[in-house]
This record gives sequence, structure tokens and C-alpha cells, in this order.
Amino acid sequence: MGTQKLPVYAGENWNRRLQQIIDVLNTKPSPKFVQPRTNLLQLIDEWQKSGDLNRMKFPQDCPSLWQMQAEIRVFLSPTSSRRAYVTWAYGPRKRAWTAWDHAASWFIQLITNPECERLGGPCPRCGKYFVRAGAKEKTYCSRECASVSSALESTKLRRAKEHADRLLRAENAIKRYRNNTGRWESWKDCVTASEPDISKKFLTRAVNSGELSAPQQRR
Repeated sequence: MGTQKLPVYAGENWNRRLQQIIDVLNTKPSPKFVQPRTNLLQLIDEWQKSGDLNRMKFPQDCPSLWQMQAEIRVFLSPTSSRRAYVTWAYGPRKRAWTAWDHAASWFIQLITNPECERLGGPCPRCGKYFVRAGAKEKTYCSRECASVSSALESTKLRRAKEHADRLLRAENAIKRYRNNTGRWESWKDCVTASEPDISKKFLTRAVNSGELSAPQQRR
């Protein structure tokens, strides 16, 4: 990001332009542009959530779309043929650039790109932005991220099921403890003796979290 002119030519490579913005989002910036990049991420987040530029909420201190428009200059760029390109450049004319100005210049480049709907991300696993094959929603940036996330979710569900099973078996053991006369010194001894894979540490955490109710200790 910088103060250089950002030309937009009719008929240029829009996919390449979109990739340039993605590179800004995914690449660790120099110290000078840490805040502008953070601001750009905020802008894009609001843009993705809105679905309608007219109703988009702009972050605090960020210029509105119409304030951005006031800072745009339009140029005619002649070529060596009879043709001319219309170009534009964003930048404040009577004040110094701010972090929001740098973010706005890239944001305008995004929303004026005919391929802007193909911007995907951030990926739930790696946090990167990416170009979707089409306008269709795509959650992950790659098959690798999708596969790893699916495996992690399966592991999470399996652990949750195992946890619930341990709680159920612990509750049944506690019932046996209540109905038993003096055989066990403590209810935790009763549970761990009948369910060896359930530790006393697990029982303590379950009681502290409210997942289990500890019975009254016998005297």
C-alpha cells in the first residue's frame, strides 16, 4: 500500500487486480502499513456482512463511500492509437494521508472490480483470503484446509461423545455409591473402582464445572 496512483483501465486483467488485493490481505506488511492493513480488513469484513453497499456500516473514523468519492480524481490516459483509457486515483488533496486513506484506496479498487464477488475468506483454518472459482460460496481456501478442519471437527465430536459417556457412567456409579452401605470410603473411590478409565481428576473437574453433582460424603 502507498500513495502511488492506482489506475483502473477498461479491459485490464481484473483477476490479477483481485489477486493483488488478496496479496495485501495475506502478506505481513511493513511496520508502516500494519494499521492501514488492519483498517482494510475491517472494511472488507463490513462489506462482506452488508451485501449492499448502500447499507454498509463503515467503521469509526473511516471515510464514508461518498467521502471517498470526493477524494477521487479521474484522468484520461491517451494511448499511441486513437483510444484513451479512463483512469482514477484516490488520495486526499489538502491534507496528509491517514491509515484509513490507504485502506480506502485499496477498498475502492476492490469494489470497482467486476470480479469482486469472487473474493473469498478469511479461511476458518488458516485465516487467508483467496479467489473463488465463481460467485458460489466457498468456506475454505483449499482442499487441505477443508480436510484438516473436517478431521479436527470429527475429533472434537468424538471427544465430546466420549466425555458425555464418561459423565453418564460416573452418574451411574454415584447412584451405586448412594445405595451401597459403607463399602467405599468416598464416592470417587466408588466411581474409579467401577470405571477404571475415569480418573479422580476428571471427577473433580466435572464437579467444579457443574457437570456432576457430588453426593454427600459418608461419616
